[in-house]
Amino acid sequence: MGESLQAMESRGLCSDYFQEMAELSSDLVFIESFDGRVLYLNPAARNALGLKSLELAEFSMAEFYPEGPMREAALKARSDALEQGSWVGEVELYCASGSNLAGYQTTSVHRDSSGVITGLSSVIRDIRHLRELEQRLRLSQRLESIGHLAGGVAHDFNNLLTVIDQCLSLIGDDIDRQGRTGRALAMALQASGRAASLCRQLLGFAQKQVIQPQPTDLNHMIREFSGFIGRIAGEDICFDLDLCEEIPPIMADPSQLDQVLANLVVNARDA
Repeated sequence: MGESLQAMESRGLCSDYFQEMAELSSDLVFIESFDGRVLYLNPAARNALGLKSLELAEFSMAEFYPEGPMREAALKARSDALEQGSWVGEVELYCASGSNLAGYQTTSVHRDSSGVITGLSSVIRDIRHLRELEQRLRLSQRLESIGHLAGGVAHDFNNLLTVIDQCLSLIGDDIDRQGRTGRALAMALQASGRAASLCRQLLGFAQKQVIQPQPTDLNHMIREFSGFIGRIAGEDICFDLDLCEEIPPIMADPSQLDQVLANLVVNARDA
């Protein structure tokens, strides 16, 4: 059987073990007197706050909480701990690096044998990484919602475009394709096809469409897309096409290639 806690305390081992644990802990551990003077900070706390052991008695822990609501909350937490015997909650501290440390603090009150309060000890666990994960999760959920919305709108709009395209095709059977009306109809059919391509891109973004690679003439794709470059880049930017005419067909999804080209134009414009 192991040695009892009382026996360890009687030989001074227990306090030594706890001090060693505090020295090795990555959590911030500090002890303060009843009047608020800092009596002990473990290495993790000293590094975070930028203090040396010799400076401790000159400071109060309240100085390391940002002024305003956070410092008021910390002072109230100390008051509640003194009244109730302990306190648990989230806090923020100034760091030597210049940024604030978000932490989860546990504070306990210590008394002597006669019941008089001698000081308080606190352990603060750095939860900045958890905060970052929470923000990423919220962003991921927001993007997922946007994807569902974009997919729903694209699906309904694609259905409307199907009707428009069929009607335009029927009209084309009854008119002269070489006349002014016929040329206007051809432009409308081309725009309808481009709109359908944009719908496919939105559906792909919403992960509601499987990418379908097919033999694609990259030069032809770029020439067709060049009509949109001016609108994307802006009227004050000029561009020229310098294409290699001997490029063999590539396996790609045309709607995805449109998105790639649009991203390249936007990145080049911003650069």
